Amino acid sequence: MPTLTQTPGAIAMRKRRIKLQQLGLCTRCGKTPSIEDSTQCENCRSRKKIHKPKLKEKTIVRKCKSWRIVNHRFVDGLKRIGLTIPEFAVAINVTARQVERWAFEEVMPKIENRMKVKALLGEDYWK
Repeated sequence: MPTLTQTPGAIAMRKRRIKLQQLGLCTRCGKTPSIEDSTQCENCRSRKKIHKPKLKEKTIVRKCKSWRIVNHRFVDGLKRIGLTIPEFAVAINVTARQVERWAFEEVMPKIENRMKVKALLGEDYWK
């Protein structure tokens, strides 16, 4: 089954817009744009702004391969200073998902992140 970008209608529309752009016309309605270096006329640009959908802020929740703690020393260090994984991630300027990988998926952080962890927790947990 063809994807949306490969359907005959989408291909025809793409060719039409390329042709209109080469002629210096609005790629949506075919009228002459009021601004020189524009591919759309003023009417189409204003309509685009009005109907622009508002995107909701999404929170992406990813699951680890397993929630079994692999690096117990690291997790104990977090508990000792009283920080959660998201709080710790903000403190060292990485994503919470990356910290989860360090604790649950046997992933070793980059050298600069290891130095940040060592500075905050006082120990290198990946010797």
